[in-house]
Amino acid sequence: MEPKAKRAKHNEEGYTDTLPPEAKQRYFEKIVDIDGVDPYDIPKRSWSADPEDLPEVDYICIVNYFVFAKSANTKDEFRAYKSLKSYKAFQAGWVRDVVSYRPDGCQNTVVSAKVLRSQVLNEKPVSPWFIASADGTIVSAHCTCLEGLGETCTHVGALTFAVDAFNSAREKTTCTDEKAYWKVPEGAEGVSPKPAYAIDFGFARSGATVPAAMQERVVVPEPTEAELTELFQQLNSCKVKARILKMLPQYCDQYKTEDETTNH
Repeated sequence: MEPKAKRAKHNEEGYTDTLPPEAKQRYFEKIVDIDGVDPYDIPKRSWSADPEDLPEVDYICIVNYFVFAKSANTKDEFRAYKSLKSYKAFQAGWVRDVVSYRPDGCQNTVVSAKVLRSQVLNEKPVSPWFIASADGTIVSAHCTCLEGLGETCTHVGALTFAVDAFNSAREKTTCTDEKAYWKVPEGAEGVSPKPAYAIDFGFARSGATVPAAMQERVVVPEPTEAELTELFQQLNSCKVKARILKMLPQYCDQYKTEDETTNH
């Protein structure tokens, strides 16, 4: 007797009704690992697009599945070495909308996506999925393409490599990329932010006193017109002309080229 899958609206609703009897039976056997929930019947709002929710699938997990996992039909190892080249499909950007779902109380997670067809890119994308345990072991897979019943098509492979890439990027996250990663140093409680001029950078030892002269803020008054005039005159007398003089009407003419002078 076929396990009853939980039904809900989805883009692939009714897909299992199109499968041959043996393939349909195998399909229901696979989804037992996610409590009988049909991935094609999971509501869109129930899927998670958060990479943190993806299973810990890596390259070793991918090889173990496509090469050493056994087919439910032949009982032999898949040895689907060709599927290991499907990382090129992922690199080409064929994998879209990677999402995951784990039923409440279940240890396994199903990962799904939309993958472009390799032969005709303008047709409707196929919908592969795979089920993996918490440690990243791939348990089973499926796809709506013609080779999907074999559980090792290139679309499934591209999806697994996409998850591997997500996990690799997550592992390479630097400490400053994470929220609240830096801890407050001991003894820094009660320290409030201050402008740079008010911070003492020279007396870090505990209990050290800062000289009164260093505690006072030095206020530099704005220069007067006479002081600016004298400054510009001194700059103009230098052998190397200061570029600021090009901005002043009384000095800018001397920076004009001969052509500019002739045209004027």
